Amino acid sequence: MATPADARAVKSLNDSGGHKKFKFKTISQKINDIDVFRSLDKVKAEPSEGSSFFRDCLVEWRELNTAQDFILFYEEMLPFVQTLPLVILQKELIFSKLVSRLQMKARLSLEPILRLIAALSRDLLEDFIPFLPRIVNSLVSLLKTGAQKEPEIIEQIFSSWFDILENLKKYLICDIEGILRDTLELRYHPKDDINELMSKSMSFLLRNAQDEQFEKGIKWILSEAADPPKRDGGVGLLYYVMMRGNSKSFHSKARRVLKFLLKDSTLSFCDNSPQGPGTVVEVVSSTLERLCEDLEAEELSVMWKCLDQEINESISNKNSVHLSRLLSVLTAAVRIDKGRKVNDYPSLIQLVSLIVSTFVTSPETVVEGDNLSAVLDEVLQLILCTINRVTKMETVVSQWAPIFALKSTSLLTFLRELLQKDESVVKAFTNNILSAINNMIWEHSEEVIPVLLTLCEKQQTSDDRVNIIDQTFESRYERIHEFLEENIKKVLQNIENTGLSQIEEAELPVVWGVVKCYPYFKVDSSLLICFKNTLRQHLAVWDVDTFSAPKLMWQCLLGTALRSCHKLPRSINHSDLEEALSFAKDYKSCVQVLSPVADFFDVMHRSNAYPELQANKAEDAFSIFSENLRHPNKDIRLMTLRILCHFETFPSGPSFEEHPPKKKMKTEETKKSLPKGNVLLLLRSVEETSHSVDTGRMLESLISEIQKDLSAGRIHARYLQLVLNGLMGLFHNKFNLGDPVSKCLAVLLRNHTGAVWSDFVYNLDQCQLKFEALHNHSENANHSMSERHTDLIGRFNKFVFPPSDSTPTAKVVSLLLQTLQKVPTVAHSRASEILPLLLKFLGYDSENPMRVGLFNAQVCKGEDWKEVLKQWLTLVKLMKNPRSFCFSQFLNDVLQNRFLDDNDADVQTIVLECLLLSNEFLVPHRQHLLNLIKPKELREELTTWNLSEDIEEAHRSHVYSHVIRILMPKVRTLKNLASRKHTSISHRKAVLRFISQLDVNELALFFALLIKPLNIISEETMDLFWNSGKSSLDYFQKSNFPKHFTVDTLSTLSRNQKSGFLHVIQDILEVFDELRVRPFLDFLMGCVVRLLVSYSPNIDEERNIESLALRNPTAASSTPDDKENVSINHDQAGTALKQFKELRTLCLKIIAHILD
Repeated sequence: MATPADARAVKSLNDSGGHKKFKFKTISQKINDIDVFRSLDKVKAEPSEGSSFFRDCLVEWRELNTAQDFILFYEEMLPFVQTLPLVILQKELIFSKLVSRLQMKARLSLEPILRLIAALSRDLLEDFIPFLPRIVNSLVSLLKTGAQKEPEIIEQIFSSWFDILENLKKYLICDIEGILRDTLELRYHPKDDINELMSKSMSFLLRNAQDEQFEKGIKWILSEAADPPKRDGGVGLLYYVMMRGNSKSFHSKARRVLKFLLKDSTLSFCDNSPQGPGTVVEVVSSTLERLCEDLEAEELSVMWKCLDQEINESISNKNSVHLSRLLSVLTAAVRIDKGRKVNDYPSLIQLVSLIVSTFVTSPETVVEGDNLSAVLDEVLQLILCTINRVTKMETVVSQWAPIFALKSTSLLTFLRELLQKDESVVKAFTNNILSAINNMIWEHSEEVIPVLLTLCEKQQTSDDRVNIIDQTFESRYERIHEFLEENIKKVLQNIENTGLSQIEEAELPVVWGVVKCYPYFKVDSSLLICFKNTLRQHLAVWDVDTFSAPKLMWQCLLGTALRSCHKLPRSINHSDLEEALSFAKDYKSCVQVLSPVADFFDVMHRSNAYPELQANKAEDAFSIFSENLRHPNKDIRLMTLRILCHFETFPSGPSFEEHPPKKKMKTEETKKSLPKGNVLLLLRSVEETSHSVDTGRMLESLISEIQKDLSAGRIHARYLQLVLNGLMGLFHNKFNLGDPVSKCLAVLLRNHTGAVWSDFVYNLDQCQLKFEALHNHSENANHSMSERHTDLIGRFNKFVFPPSDSTPTAKVVSLLLQTLQKVPTVAHSRASEILPLLLKFLGYDSENPMRVGLFNAQVCKGEDWKEVLKQWLTLVKLMKNPRSFCFSQFLNDVLQNRFLDDNDADVQTIVLECLLLSNEFLVPHRQHLLNLIKPKELREELTTWNLSEDIEEAHRSHVYSHVIRILMPKVRTLKNLASRKHTSISHRKAVLRFISQLDVNELALFFALLIKPLNIISEETMDLFWNSGKSSLDYFQKSNFPKHFTVDTLSTLSRNQKSGFLHVIQDILEVFDELRVRPFLDFLMGCVVRLLVSYSPNIDEERNIESLALRNPTAASSTPDDKENVSINHDQAGTALKQFKELRTLCLKIIAHILD
């Protein structure tokens, strides 16, 4: 027999394109296909003679259904349903028996039971109405117990429900409120699909009700939908009242529903409700929005006509309150699908004009907060929705002009959104926008300036000049001119009187906005030039940190002033060029200054007539701007390249090559757009090109071009410094070009070592210092100049502190080290400069490292640090003959004693490769040691390698120390061995058995390293064991390690650290024999006992639980928050007690094992 799952797994015809004609439908799709209005069942006009509808249905289903539950019901009920009078007499019994079988365990009987309930309603008619609440409750219960996931059962439920409504329609439409009240729980079911089906069925009653009952029903639904959780259900019901069945078209009675919904009395129905006024407007708006989403524009003409008629009537009556509500509904509908569902835009635009002419006669007619102001707010939103569809723009501009004369905060919001429209729209309304700004600029300066800024940016026609506002409008914008000039005068006076440091930062955004807008108006340009010069003079003598936020803000203002001065209508001369270049040199690290200088150079006519840009001046500029090319900020690098590209190009010629090529290589012809020999243009192209899948190959080609020119010696010596910094700057770009750039940089280091090496090492050192400084801080910290948040302040903050998207410093350091790995001979020849940087990275004093254990542990942690460490170790591995290096022995000790026992297998592998270079006695055992590191090879190596036979006696202690250090991570950490816990424990015991081959004296290092990760032993004590020659049993016993296990030191350990340490001791005692354990028994017992004693005070957690349990439950949980807090505290105390008991049990097990 087919299971329910088999019944559900049915394929449905796929009516979409493609070769797959069948597909499985989801539950929601199957439910959406249910049509409650249409049934294939035959409807009998009359029951059989002398019978009833219920008996006929019962007999019919006896032939169709053989489920046990239904057969029992049939046999039990048949005697009570022989005639209609008998059915009426036994109605309570029959109904009770029916609803009692509405259960999922009788799922095969559900369909006949539901059909019988519908048949009973047809027999009882009005007498069936009292049973409706019980039916609803039974159906809700049935759905909750699993029926809501069964589309077939849902269809059976709602087919029966619709038949009931059809049978009782005559009576139910006389009390719409009653049926809505009785079906509340089912209509607002948690599952949306159920709500939709219920709305479809209930809409049938509403459409057939008389006007009085219809209005009561609609108001009842609106009052329910005012509650947000019920909003969607109410909207769905109103929607289906207007729809024709499942079709996407209006019902013939839709106009009646729309007219009632748009009435003044309806939209204001719930204004006094707890949810507040406007809730009905939201519900009606949502309903119309759904209609617009589902219906085509042609079908919606009825809705638009009803809205237009109601709005025109409100305008005629000058009912501003009702008009504002209608406009809110209209705007919500127009917004759908970007206004494509509106079929008559001219009428809509004419409607806006009519409202403006009727209600906005003068600026004084609108007062903030009154009813007319609400109309204005909605009109402004409607204008934004329709303005792109205007055809007769000149007429509309003049008709809507009164709106722009108003002084309202909502007008500012409107202006901001209007400026985001098409360029043609903004151009048409420019005079109106300026008029509005002119009216409000003094009263709302912080809100108006961003609008003015946006408008000015829209007027920009080229990089070097702007459109000046037509002189014929000067008198109309006098307030704007006055505002701009007065603010410049005010800030000039403040700078002269008090200096820059005394001016409040909160004033700077307004000054910035004024300076930006200044060149767009016919105002006194000398004030702007004076402001620029005065600001520069005071910045030059201001004694504060160059990178401090206040000084940076003033530098940004200086850059803005410089850009505005360049936009003034005047001719360019030598003094302008000299000034721009001096600005760039003085503020080379401020991108806000470099940007206007670069723009100025780009639009300026390049000519030899400018001596400032000739070759003899280029070297000075190169030395000043060179560092900018490796700056993390891409904009600084790009602006610098744009400036340097305007200097006279040095011809291709000999460069400072240590190893010039004997024969020039054939290379591909350089692109015509890039002058041969000018590598700066290539670097600029790389920086300017945004990285994508399409441009990736081109970027690699540009870098390859630079590499070929370097290899062939076609780049002039004066460019080498710039190329070095430019390539290192490319490492900061957040796209995947690290490898080609690294290869190109390696060629530069190999061919021109003497010219670029010192700068490369300096940059590597600076990047490491920055990485160390940022180790505990976010690299992209957000800066803000004020706690207040306005549009103007936000724009100013973004201008001063633009978002950074550069490569993390750790990644840059890694790329620099990878570059050195490509030229190991160069790195080896300069090892005396490289190794101090490594020691500094490892936390040591690079000039005089004292001992292995004396390092700065704060900078040697984190995943990023570990990745950089791997790159350093790889570089050391590639640098041959390490014994010739300064500090080579110290570095060897560091690698062996600090990193050979690292938990990371990759680090262990590279460290071992480095140690093999300087410890020849390890070379014969290389493969054995590597296999001990590899998790996949470990088990076999532990089985096959015989330590006592394969190792020479002279090197035994040294090799054993390396073996112990390599295996220590496998002992301390289970996750390094296997994915499963029990397998990991088995592997750890195998490692311990391998170590147990060592002599007692050789095990001293093992037990010393066992406590190394706890970080509770002083560095002086641990240094006794850094050197394998000192790691004897005598030194171990003299160190008295257990004395360091004090209450204070143990309190710093986590529970996992304590538990892990104890489990290792337990495994050691199980694996090592008595001979190897006895010399270290005092150490092991001392550690275990001290851990047990130090953790005993936490027994107080038990008392806390007891006190919580004895509290008065009523007092302790008077509120839900109190209950939650008590529960959390109880759980925390219980968890702590459980952990204590587990740790105590483990300690006692170890002690018992030792005593046995």
